[in-house]
This record gives sequence, C-alpha cells and structure tokens, in this order.
Amino acid sequence: MIASGRAACVAFAVLVWTSVSPLVRAQGQSTPIAQELINQLVDPDEQKVRAAADGLMRQGSQVIPALVEALDTRQECQMQFLASAVLRTLDPNHSRIEAALAKLARGVCTGTARQDVVFKQDAAYALSQTASGMALLIEMVPHTDLLTRRRVAFAFEDLTEKMNSAFEEMRPPAAIVGPTAEALPKLAPFLIDPDEVLRCVTFEALQHASASKHESLVAAAAAVLGGKKLSCIR
Repeated sequence: MIASGRAACVAFAVLVWTSVSPLVRAQGQSTPIAQELINQLVDPDEQKVRAAADGLMRQGSQVIPALVEALDTRQECQMQFLASAVLRTLDPNHSRIEAALAKLARGVCTGTARQDVVFKQDAAYALSQTASGMALLIEMVPHTDLLTRRRVAFAFEDLTEKMNSAFEEMRPPAAIVGPTAEALPKLAPFLIDPDEVLRCVTFEALQHASASKHESLVAAAAAVLGGKKLSCIR
C-alpha cells in the first residue's frame, strides 16, 4: 500500500509539473497553517500530499517566501521537487525553480527510495523543457557522477523523441527547437563514455534528432554522429 501510494505521489508531482498553464490563485490572508502544509508535502500518504499542494496553491503568492525557505533548508528529494512544482504554479519565472531542479538532477537531495530516484530524473526532464534549463543540463555533461550524466542523457533522449511525436500535445514547445539544436553537439563526450548505457541513450537521442522534421536538429545530430554506429541492446 505504501509503495502504491508513493507511486501515486510521484504521478501527482509529475502532473503538477507538466501542467500546460500555471494555476492562478487569488492572494488571500496569511494563515498559520502554511508551514504545516509545506511539511505535509513529504507525507507518505499521496492524498495528504495532494491536499497540501492544493492548500498551498489556494493561499496564493503569500506562501512563496515559505516555499523558498523550504527549498533552501529542506533537503528531501520529494520536498525539493514538490515545493518547486507548487512554486511554479504561483510564480512560473521564479529563479529558485530551476535552481532546485538542477540540484535534484545532480542528485543533491536526501532519500534513497524508488520515488526519490524518479524525482531526480523527472527534474532533468523538467529542465529540458526550457532553454535556460537545458543550459543547466549541459553544464552537467562533464559531471563526475555517472548517474547525473545518465539523467542528462535520458532527458535529451526523451525530449528528442517527443519532438517527433504525432500528437501535438506531446511535443515540446517550438521555442526550444533552436536551443536543442545548439545543445546536442555538447553531448558528444557521452558517445565515448565508458558507460554503455550513457553511450546508447545519447545515441538514441541523436537518432531521434536525425529523424526530425526540423533541419537544425538533423544537422546538429549529423555533426555529432559523423557516421558513427553503435551496437546497443536495450
């Protein structure tokens, strides 16, 4: 039951992050339960987590300072991911959002359960949806931690695959096609990494780009691959 609840919690968190438009809530009076709701974001019960997130969003922008404080002081992966997700619904351009996601993508949070692994990868996915987030991912290419490098590769593989989707609602914003084309050549070190998973996931990302309708992505992939062939079994 706990495992299924945790899975549901992850699904809810991803739903908040992938919402097409930020939620707009009226600003209300400050209440003493804001901190309690923030603490509840890491509850094992998915329903309590959902109620806490909804409660924080209903309180509006007055809870932003408390959310930022939680991002600065609380190190749980779930707290970092969910607090940044709620913050996004209240202030989509807040500077702490992508900073928190970058920490998660680098694995700088506490928690070793399966859902914490998912939060770290989902943070990388979220970063890949904006040009500024993509730049943060590229900064991680030389990272010494293998799992961090893999998260970057998986994020770009997911991004380039979705760009080819037949369903418009699945495709990322057109505005990030250019930044993606600029970023792909910077993944070249992954193709010669000793780790087979990293090499193959990166190769798949470039193959997706090669099949794109966007000429800039095709050209970027061709420049990196240069006719390279990898034998990958996944």
